[in-house]
Order: sequence, then structure tokens, then C-alpha cells
Amino acid sequence: MGVDLPRATLARWIVHLGLKVVQVLVNLLRDHLLASGYISMDETPTQVLKEPGKSPQSQSYLWVQRGGPPEAPVILFDYDPSRSQEVPLRLLAGFTGILQTDGYSAYNAVARAQGLVHAGCVAHCRRKFDEVIKSQGKHRKKGLAEEALIQIQALYRIEKEARAMSPAERQRHREIHARPLWDTLRTWLDTHRPGVPPQSALGKALGYLANEWDKLVVYLTDGRIPIDNNATENCLRPFCVGRRYPRFEIMEGCA
Repeated sequence: MGVDLPRATLARWIVHLGLKVVQVLVNLLRDHLLASGYISMDETPTQVLKEPGKSPQSQSYLWVQRGGPPEAPVILFDYDPSRSQEVPLRLLAGFTGILQTDGYSAYNAVARAQGLVHAGCVAHCRRKFDEVIKSQGKHRKKGLAEEALIQIQALYRIEKEARAMSPAERQRHREIHARPLWDTLRTWLDTHRPGVPPQSALGKALGYLANEWDKLVVYLTDGRIPIDNNATENCLRPFCVGRRYPRFEIMEGCA
């Protein structure tokens, strides 16, 4: 329209619109999310310019929560300069039910404090073994990492078969077909882990599997719980793809 409007003016308009109009909708969505009985969470680092009390090189974090009915999920993003356990404690205040996350320890605090059912992410576990294989290069020999991936891939095939089932049917299908595979994987883990140096890449992958075991198998008990946290992690992907472009600035009055 030929009107010269400073960038700061446009930004402040958006801030005021968010505070006066959009925040009301966000509050309603959060109420719906907390009442859903299932929430998955993830976080990713970012850098913010001119943030009070922090250097431009320091890390801040974008947090995402996803829950509600699968056909119409609620997805909420929150910014915080910290990655401490205080953030999920604040975001999940008043929530009861199932929390699904990766192995980051901050989520354990809120699960314990609020008595939540804490489900893990099999995709993160699979990623650990995949990283071991990639680190070995093209001339690697078949070893324990490949054996672990084969067993995990079998679990994902079962999930593919159960994709169109109802939660109750999916839970029964998992109990019949996936539970025995987990029992086999546990025997495999207990057999091979003692012989692997814990600080090696393979040792760390085996350690992750062992430490997260109780959370990884939670999905077997409830057909509503996915085998991994990928759907929530994918919500952060557009942000991560654009992260290498201009960084954010905190403006006065911006929440």
C-alpha cells in the first residue's frame, strides 16, 4: 500500500494482538490439553539476541506439548530461557495421566511429583544404536548394534499392523505379538551388556536401553500410547530447519 511502517511497530502490533486476543485461545487450548489424560513433550535449543541477563551465545529453549484426541490434537509451544525441571513442572501443573518423553531427566521430576504414568520413546533408543553403526563406517562387521536394530524394527512392524485398530484392540495385539519380543530383547540385553565397556558408543546405547526400560515398555499397557515420541518431535522440525536463519530478539512487553 506504499505505507512505510517500521519493523518494530509491526512487531509490537503482533505482540499486543497475541496478549489481548490469541492468549485467550491459548488458555482454552491448554485447559483442553491438561484435561486430555495424555501429553507428550519435547524441547529444542535456540539462541535469542538481547535477552536480559544472557549472552547472545547462550542457549534458550522452545518447548512443545502435544495431546488430546489423535484426530484433533492440541499442540502448544512455550519459550523459556531455561532447560531446568522447573519448566515442565510449570507447564504440566495440574495434569494427571500419561506423560511421554525422551530420556531427558528433567521430565522425571514432574512425573514423580505428580504421580504420572511416564512413557518412553523407542525411536530415541533406536537412534542410539543407529549412531553406533554410523560411527563404524562402511567396513563395519555385523555386531550387537545391528542385532538391536533388527529386534526394534520387528516391534515397529507390529505397530504398523496395529495402526488402524482401536486402542483396546491395539493393546491386545501388542500383548500377544510385541510383549514376547520385549522379553527376548531383555534377555539379549542382560546377556551382552556386562561385556561391553559402558563409556563406548555401544555401551552408552545399551545403557540407555537399560535405564529407560521401564518407560519404554509402558506403551504395551495402553493402546492410546504410541511407541515413540516422533509426532511431537516432528512439531519442532519446521523450527529446527529454520534455526540457521536470523535469530530472535526479545522485545519489551513480549511474553
